[in-house]
Amino acid sequence: MALLVDIKWNKEQFKGIEVNLCEDVDMFRAQIYAMTSVPPAGQKVMIAGRPLKDDVDLSKVAGLKNNAKILLIGTQENQGLREPEKPIVFLEEMTPEQRAQALSESAAVVVPPGMVNLGNTCYMNSVAQCFNRIPELREALLKYQPPQEGQNQHMQNLDSMMAAGGRVLMTEFKQADKSFPPFQFWAALK
Repeated sequence: MALLVDIKWNKEQFKGIEVNLCEDVDMFRAQIYAMTSVPPAGQKVMIAGRPLKDDVDLSKVAGLKNNAKILLIGTQENQGLREPEKPIVFLEEMTPEQRAQALSESAAVVVPPGMVNLGNTCYMNSVAQCFNRIPELREALLKYQPPQEGQNQHMQNLDSMMAAGGRVLMTEFKQADKSFPPFQFWAALK
């Protein structure tokens, strides 16, 4: 007894494939291998949402009927992991000219300039980079003007120093085209 089924694998559709119910699962897997080059050991055959087991009788598989839709999951022989055709080069390994070319070719991301490490300031620098990515904070710091003389002078001085350091930092991010030392922000934080 034979059925006609449709097999979907990746983006390919195999329609009207004849399945002989008198044969075992190994023969069916060999038939699939002949069509797709997916080795039987690497095949996951899904029929009616359930994986096909090797020790079942094809005539008793639920969902295996005429015009059944079968899903095949697996990779073709010799199509698994392999070395890339050209070696991968990371930004850190590129010359400045190569980096400029690579970054100009990828129009999706604008990389802001970095900051010079002033001696164990890497965490401060990373937090400052995060601050720069918050548009509301960046714009507020760029517009900051120191307060007038008045009450709470000590607190205003600390707050003013920090905000002024942030303003200088955001201005440097906006104008710099290479790494810069964040002296005023570091001094205010210290």
